[in-house]
Amino acid sequence: MVALIEDQMHQHLIDEEEQRCVALELEMAGDAKRKGKKVTRRSIPKPWSRGSFPSLCQDPDLLLMVSDFDYRLEDPGFQAYCAERGVLHLAGTRGSKRWQFFQQHTRTREEFLTDPHFRFAATAELAGPHEFGESDMEVGWKIISLGRAKLQDCWELYSALPRK
Repeated sequence: MVALIEDQMHQHLIDEEEQRCVALELEMAGDAKRKGKKVTRRSIPKPWSRGSFPSLCQDPDLLLMVSDFDYRLEDPGFQAYCAERGVLHLAGTRGSKRWQFFQQHTRTREEFLTDPHFRFAATAELAGPHEFGESDMEVGWKIISLGRAKLQDCWELYSALPRK
């Protein structure tokens, strides 16, 4: 079981703060007067919490901090729940390459960026397929990452439902 998305978001921000402080300490190491001084770490509050109301996170910047997933897209009950919550469409058509990429959430950014299915678009206007540029592919990966986080968010709510 992976950490709750609210905990993943919080840990991401803590890690960013630690990186900021380490970078400043390295910078100060070059100055004889400030060498060896520690930078005070800021206290990082949780940026979002589900609380007792079963709501989905709506902040895409926070959702992009989620990187661990254990949702089961093959579960028909989960699919129905995601459809009710307006999230299932993110995975595309059942059985498609896109669906498979969401279902197999361990697949990596590199696999996405090099997959010809995602790299090339068939167009009627052009004589042949159109190859997406690097910035287009990065946007595509961001969409996959955001979709995975939304599915994980939905999975947490679905998993908490009482079962008959």
